Parts: sequence; C-alpha cells; structure tokens
Amino acid sequence: MESIEAVLDDPDIKQAVLHKKQEKQRVARNQEMGRTVEEMLRKELEAEGIKVERTGVGSDFEVENDFIEGEREQIIEAGRYLLEVKSTTEPFARMTLRQGEEAGKSENLDRYVLCVVSIVAGKADEEAVRDAAFVFGIGAIVDEKVKQAKVLKVLEGDLSPKAGEAVAIDIVESSVKLRVGKDVWEKKGVSFVEFVQRVKQGGQAPGAGAVQQ
Repeated sequence: MESIEAVLDDPDIKQAVLHKKQEKQRVARNQEMGRTVEEMLRKELEAEGIKVERTGVGSDFEVENDFIEGEREQIIEAGRYLLEVKSTTEPFARMTLRQGEEAGKSENLDRYVLCVVSIVAGKADEEAVRDAAFVFGIGAIVDEKVKQAKVLKVLEGDLSPKAGEAVAIDIVESSVKLRVGKDVWEKKGVSFVEFVQRVKQGGQAPGAGAVQQ
C-alpha cells in the first residue's frame, strides 16, 4: 500500500499515466476516422468495380494524426491512388519524414494523396469525412522540406558523440516531422465527392507542379 501511495503521489508518474491515456484516446479516434474513410470510399467505389483495401506500411507513424492499426500505419488504396489519412484538431497535420519521402517518390508523385479530416468539437463521423480535404501532389508540396529534414538528420548523425571525444553533443529523442498547414488543404485540396469522381474516372491526378488551386 505504501508503494502504491508513493506512486499515486508522484506528479511525474501521474503526468505519464495521463499522457498514455490521452495517447490511447488519440489512437482510438484515428482508428475510427480511418475506418470511416475506408468504409465510405468502399461504399462509393466498389459499385463501380474499383477495389478499396487497407495495407499496413510499417511502424513509422505519427500518433497525433495517423490511421494506426496494430501499431502499424495504414494506407488506403483506392483504385490507383494511395491515400494517407490524417485526422487533426489543429490548423495543421503532421507527416513523418518517411511519409514525405514515400509521397515524393517518382512512382508515387501522381498517386499519393493526403486526406485531412478536421476534428471539430470531438466530432469524428461521416459528416467530418464529407468535409475532408484530399490533396493531390502532396509529394511535390513537401519535397523541399523533406530535403532539408534529411540534411538535418545527416548533420545530427555527424554531431553525435564519437569515441574518445572530451566534449560531445547529446541529441536526445530527436524527432523530425513535416507540418502541413491548413492553407495547403484549404487552397489545394478537393472535396470527398470530387476525390471519388476522380477515382471513378481513373484520370491522372495532378503531379508535381500541377496541383489544383
């Protein structure tokens, strides 16, 4: 009992427990939103013979924003497009450096789409998805920041402590994320309805330098 009381009285432990609880709530919200997007797309597209499926693509994810299942980030494949689903309560959405690199690969430039669902007053439902923005050509949009971030990561490696150094630099828990501001999806995004129509038409998505305004 004394040990339990000591734990409960420790403000750092209380904060860590609260943080873990909030993280679980965010993951649950993101899962709900990702599944909602997936099911809505499936309903709209499978009648047209267009396949919609989900695939786990690794463990490099952003807890705040990503559609996560079983500790793996999920990408939704809708026809020829790869859909990165982000839900956010902020005026920005985060992408990991790896996600930015994937979006910028030559084979993905015209098919990697960022879907941003803004959560207002905790609402994570079909109505929120209907108001989502789908940004084609996101790889070209974040390309310059991806390059700068990669330079930063190389520099971080160069600065890491070396054997025998009398004075060194410790870089602890460094994390580089790409922040995509609200202006991007408000000015360059298309609606759920228009995204569905593009998938149905099988047309080319705007590529680098051709993102719709």
